[in-house]
Amino acid sequence: MLNRWTFYFSFLLWALILWAVSAAAAWAGPDDAPTNVAAVRSGTEIAVTWQIAEDPVDGFGVFVGSTNYTKGAALPPSARSLVLTNQPAAGDVCGITVLARYNPTLGVPNKRSAAVCATESEPEPEPEPGYLESVVVRWTAPTSRVDGSALPLDKIAGYELFFGLTEQVSEGPVFVPSSGSSGTVTLELSPGSWFIAARTKDTGGLFSDLSVPITRQVTEPEPEPVAPSPPVLEEM
Repeated sequence: MLNRWTFYFSFLLWALILWAVSAAAAWAGPDDAPTNVAAVRSGTEIAVTWQIAEDPVDGFGVFVGSTNYTKGAALPPSARSLVLTNQPAAGDVCGITVLARYNPTLGVPNKRSAAVCATESEPEPEPEPGYLESVVVRWTAPTSRVDGSALPLDKIAGYELFFGLTEQVSEGPVFVPSSGSSGTVTLELSPGSWFIAARTKDTGGLFSDLSVPITRQVTEPEPEPVAPSPPVLEEM
């Protein structure tokens, strides 16, 4: 009889131990801290990103050293990034960590990532230059002022060229010093229908009105045709 009770007791004890181990594992909850934490600085802003392997997380906190940037308010569970503002524009900013917050009622400890330093963002690559056409603009120097009085060439300081894709010719001016009774300038213009106008500047600093605009259509040429490759003949 005693042996039977001993067997029952041993069986229940082992069952209880197994249940306790399983329950402890279940209650331990996720044990992964945020990973792949990166911090990229651009000016006084630092963009922090991270990943988390476990889904059942209550939220996140982002720290810079011992300072809780989120000021105690947990970021939502779906958060995977945060921009830190008003950061130093120069010098190292290190000790940036992300804290995964778990439900305190489950007794799951929060998990903090490894600390990282902010790195400078890569500069934006320079855009590839598009097609530009060299447009030569020519003009003849005026010989009189608006009141009909003579305007000697040595009283002309130069000319200002304006251009644009509308008649308002909002780009410029390009100043060209006077070089006699005529003048030229070369403008590098992208494809479009351009309006070009000019005005005269005398040695006293007075300007004429803008001339009547001329137009120039700039069109990017079609690429040169490329012949196809010959067929590959099979041996007979």
